[in-house]
Amino acid sequence: MKIKKEKNIKLNFIKKNINKSSFFKIYFFFTISLIVIFTLTFFQLGIWEDKKKEFFKKIHANGMVNYVNFPEIIYYKINSIFEKQKKISIEINQKNIIKIESNRKDVLDYLNGQQKEFKHVFPFIEGSALIVNNNNKFKSDIRLKGDRRIHFEDRSNSSYRIDIKDNEVFNGMSKFSIQKPRIRNYLNEWVFHEMLGEGGLVKLKYDFYDFYLNGKFLGYYNLEESFGKVLLERNKRRNGPIFSLFENLEKFNLTISQNKFEVYNKKYWEKKENLTITKSAVKKLNNFLEGKLEIEEVFDLEKWAWFFAVTDLTYTYHGTLLKSVKFYYNPINGKFEPIGFDGHRQTPNYSEHLLDLFNNIDRTNFSIAKNKETNRVNFVSTIEREFFFKGEEINYQFYNKYIESINKISSQEFLNNFFKNRQKKIKKINSGIYSDEYIFDYDTERKSGIGIYYFSKKEIYRRAKSLLDMFSLKNDALFIEEDEKKLIFNNYSYNNIFLINAKILCDNNINIPKLKIDKKIVYLEKSEKFNHTCNEIYFDNAISGNNVRFKINKYNSSEKKITSNKKNFLKYFYLEDKKIKLRNNSTIIDQNIYIPKGYEVIVTPGQKILLNNNAFVFSNSNWIVGGSKKKTFIGGSSKNYGGGLIIYDNNKESRFINCEFKYLNGLKFKVSQDLAPNDFFNERLIYGSINFFQTNVSIKDSLFENINSEDGLNIISSTYNVTDSFFIKTKHDAIDIDFSDGKIINLSFKNIGNDAVDFSGSTSELSSLNFENIVDKAISVGENSILNISDINIKNSLVGIASKDGSNTYANNVNFTNVDYPFAAYQKKKAYDSGKLIIDNFLINNFKIKYIRDFNSKIFDKKSNKLLGISNKKIDKIIESIIWWMTLLDLKENLY
Repeated sequence: MKIKKEKNIKLNFIKKNINKSSFFKIYFFFTISLIVIFTLTFFQLGIWEDKKKEFFKKIHANGMVNYVNFPEIIYYKINSIFEKQKKISIEINQKNIIKIESNRKDVLDYLNGQQKEFKHVFPFIEGSALIVNNNNKFKSDIRLKGDRRIHFEDRSNSSYRIDIKDNEVFNGMSKFSIQKPRIRNYLNEWVFHEMLGEGGLVKLKYDFYDFYLNGKFLGYYNLEESFGKVLLERNKRRNGPIFSLFENLEKFNLTISQNKFEVYNKKYWEKKENLTITKSAVKKLNNFLEGKLEIEEVFDLEKWAWFFAVTDLTYTYHGTLLKSVKFYYNPINGKFEPIGFDGHRQTPNYSEHLLDLFNNIDRTNFSIAKNKETNRVNFVSTIEREFFFKGEEINYQFYNKYIESINKISSQEFLNNFFKNRQKKIKKINSGIYSDEYIFDYDTERKSGIGIYYFSKKEIYRRAKSLLDMFSLKNDALFIEEDEKKLIFNNYSYNNIFLINAKILCDNNINIPKLKIDKKIVYLEKSEKFNHTCNEIYFDNAISGNNVRFKINKYNSSEKKITSNKKNFLKYFYLEDKKIKLRNNSTIIDQNIYIPKGYEVIVTPGQKILLNNNAFVFSNSNWIVGGSKKKTFIGGSSKNYGGGLIIYDNNKESRFINCEFKYLNGLKFKVSQDLAPNDFFNERLIYGSINFFQTNVSIKDSLFENINSEDGLNIISSTYNVTDSFFIKTKHDAIDIDFSDGKIINLSFKNIGNDAVDFSGSTSELSSLNFENIVDKAISVGENSILNISDINIKNSLVGIASKDGSNTYANNVNFTNVDYPFAAYQKKKAYDSGKLIIDNFLINNFKIKYIRDFNSKIFDKKSNKLLGISNKKIDKIIESIIWWMTLLDLKENLY
């Protein structure tokens, strides 16, 4: 009985558990079914339709959507263990720490009193510090920096401004800021600067480091270069003043024409010998802001077009604030170029879900100008209007360049190459960022949210496609009609400027290659061929290459008067179609003249251009001069020197054959307290008598003689070929090549007052050259140049070949006679590396010291496979004396 009872108990227990298990299963599936039904019902109701946009806005606007990329972020965090990041270590003693911390407390106490402006009440105070790098210690000034609390509120995350003393440099910088990557929205600022560099703009050094302060690791920081000569030289620019808005004027709510500008490196640009250029540049900028000058007279349009395209693609509109963008005045062409700074992409994500939350998602610099958006009085939109429009008409001179930049930077080819070339760097930077804090940051107050940072290439591609769509050709925005005398093109899209190569379809098709749809209304007069039998017109689409057809509507419209303009060059030249020719075979020019773009200047063999009273010719058109028959002359006389010539900002090649350039002083400007607003001749720093800038040039069988300017021939940012020519009696440098690529073949130099050939930031080939009586260096190679030299004879010179400041020079078959220092390699400027000179097959007669080099520079004999020259204190003193001699020559040039 007992056994039976126990069995029954067990059976009852099992039955109960089976019943209970079945209940929970049924309950589980019933609950899941209810959730599914409720979810499906919810998403079908109007409540979700009303709220889903707001939901997606929030997860995108606050960076919560970035959590879907967390697996990739984990990869970066793990990779950060293996990535070796660059380091910067700063040491501050207790006395200076107390000074900085006291300053921090004063600023914060003032801000806690609900004050917004503080810099000019409690300015940041400098202390002293040491930068430690590879067992070197650089003395520096250091202070806090920044406009907002995030820069200086937390001692462990502070931003600092560093100014290294004694002309020393760290990573090629003498002045820079150090701050947390979040300050500039992480990787996005680096992308902003890299893209600016792709367009040939002056690009700041912007890099990332592990930061140690007094031995304590403070995390991953970024270094941001400041503005000065080192920055310009590295970007292959001549030293010129850089301006920024005087920020303190913002609080006075001034109009744009009342804003004031400050120059960087004041001590240098306020010197007596430089002040005229500084004042001229500021006056030119202010004259433009006051409406006295046209945009193309003041700004380098190609550079600004690329700047605006970059800010459009990357949403870095903060960088277009007048207080952010810096204005570099190029003293060669007298125009301002932008230097991008503080782009700080404020649009949180590039997502289409934010279109109606952030009004700049599909905004462009063009739409800002078109709609006259001026939310802040100092916003650069007040300038943008002048770039894109002349009155109410679009300025196609700039707009074409802008669209070219948009199309290039938004193309898949450009973006694919851009990111492919920087793949490793992006990986390294992201690994560093994710090794530290990566809080999502999107608004100007720098408030933290629950989202995280993530850099998305995909969204940049989406933005690029959006830009291409916005600036594509609009076929339906052109309406063509006719009256008895003309065709009338009613244009409703700015992009229809890209309709080219027009052809009217009549009984016999008529080509109209010069027709431009560049205004709201364009008129075309009828002719015998063009009559009422013509029903259609088609164009080539310059963007896509396809043909586009339009029907001609047969009814009337009104006519618009067209005006023309004349230039002062017509006093000496006449126009024949697009060719400019001399009015007389011997023409005296006694004033500075300007030749605009779009022409070709023709000077035939045997003709003469006599430049009297230092007259100087500025030309945006290319020149074709001379030939093999008779010599062509450009210059002054022994009793009345001329100025010279500059050909610039033109892609077409200029050619000079069998020419004589004599008795030239270069550009001379008058020191004036009140320069006329349109007197651009008086606002340039042009060192040569014959100059080429941002163009292409070929010079053959020519003579340069009795040249008194700092450079006889100065070629800058151009491509060139100079062959079979002579340079005799030049007071200073004979040829100066800056940031250019080309060849110099079969030239002779005699009685040169300084360097015969001087290279900066250039890649060139030299062969079959003869030098005699050179006061300084026969061949000077500097600032990261690369030169291949062969078959050279040098007689009577201080220095033969000098390779310095990061340059690599290769010399073969070189003969020296009476050259004090035949070969030299050294570092003259601390912003550059040491020099390198590789030589092969050389002969030296009568010298003081064959090989001059400093400790880190190299002179290498390829034949013997040995380093030449011994670097010791004696050699260092010789180098110092040579550099002193060169500096003395430079000083004499400046005084002259």
